[in-house]
Amino acid sequence: MNDHIHTTRGTRNLDRLHLEKVKIPNNIIEFMEDGTWECLDHKPFVIHISSVIYKGNETLSYSLEFSLTGDFEKLNRKLEEMPYISDGYGWTNYILDKLKQEKVAFKEVIESDSESETCVLTAFNENDFRMLLQKVSLYVRELLLTKISDNSEENTKTMTISRFWSHEDEDDGICKPEIMFRRPRVDYRISEYIWFFLETNLLMQKRVLQKNSMAITLFMGPIYKRHKFFYDSAYNTETKKFHPAMRGSKLKDISISCSYNGFNEKMSPAEYANIVYDMYCSFLVDSFKKITKEECDELKGMLDFDVIHSFEFPATFDNQKYSADKGGYGGRTVNGIVDEKAVPYNYREAYINQFG
Repeated sequence: MNDHIHTTRGTRNLDRLHLEKVKIPNNIIEFMEDGTWECLDHKPFVIHISSVIYKGNETLSYSLEFSLTGDFEKLNRKLEEMPYISDGYGWTNYILDKLKQEKVAFKEVIESDSESETCVLTAFNENDFRMLLQKVSLYVRELLLTKISDNSEENTKTMTISRFWSHEDEDDGICKPEIMFRRPRVDYRISEYIWFFLETNLLMQKRVLQKNSMAITLFMGPIYKRHKFFYDSAYNTETKKFHPAMRGSKLKDISISCSYNGFNEKMSPAEYANIVYDMYCSFLVDSFKKITKEECDELKGMLDFDVIHSFEFPATFDNQKYSADKGGYGGRTVNGIVDEKAVPYNYREAYINQFG
């Protein structure tokens, strides 16, 4: 193997992709052969660094190249539903459009030299290149979490995950915006990533929940004074109380509750991820004898917190997506009579006025 090629066994788990962690030698010129250094650590992604003439000056070009076969089959299907063509040009357009939407500021223009079977993106300084690698990694991970439709009429499987946070005051039963302000300000995609992690690393191997559609609702809130008796979950502690439930057959309607006073607006993504992981596992351990708490606890150590911390925190209102966020509160009615103490408010407007 040539000295200028750096290689390992490649990337198997695209959900943990972090291309920006590539190790580029400080004295890269000394490692080049025929003017090029190549890294295969993250196959199917290949990194090339070459000495070129750019804008009349000799400089280094930093290129990311990947072909669209193998691990990209599922990603290609998702890309086509965006909709983009699932070839090198389509992937180039998708990535450049995302960069433009996010208004990512590069020192130099990102250029492309893509073909039908490969996507090639090039930067002309290392800082720009690492930013490009970070964003491409994020876009791939995000795409893995997006839902795709299955056009086959038989055995069509869908998956939805919702989060519910009650705005109701325990003392008077009236919904108030200040209660909404206390909810965890974390991105909804963290919940999806954790289920995807369990799906990939546990459920597929156990052949559990692989056929039917599912709708999971995560109910989060503090331990109220009225809570005197709790469901006997293997995950219960003195401070955390779990209650999973499942109804239906073809469409599995799963609700998982967790009462915990640590649910608040300051809750970190890491703490949130740990709690949600236990919420899912409280349901799995309770529902399936072939899944044990011990193996769930051991698997938990494999969660990729780089992925969890890659989402913006605090998340914007639109990236929190609690179940009531698209609606508004118009007052409370008891036995057909409007409660005059209930002050109407719009969820989104009230939240943005509070946090910006």
